[in-house]
Amino acid sequence: MAEAIDKLLTDRQPDSPLSQRRELRRLMLDAQQNALLDARAGGTYSSHTLERAQHVIDSQAARFGDDGTGQR
Repeated sequence: MAEAIDKLLTDRQPDSPLSQRRELRRLMLDAQQNALLDARAGGTYSSHTLERAQHVIDSQAARFGDDGTGQR
């Protein structure tokens, strides 16, 4: 069991399903952050709403590591 967990945490093959999911997660987080920046610039939403949305994005990023890939 420990070997399987270690393999999941250290898998660096770019075409593996795990690496692909990590890349997609990073792209999704980037898109969410960019959309939030656009929303801030538009002035449509309250600062409270924007802060909560930023918190959600930050929480998701923290789950997957600083860069959104799950690699720490």
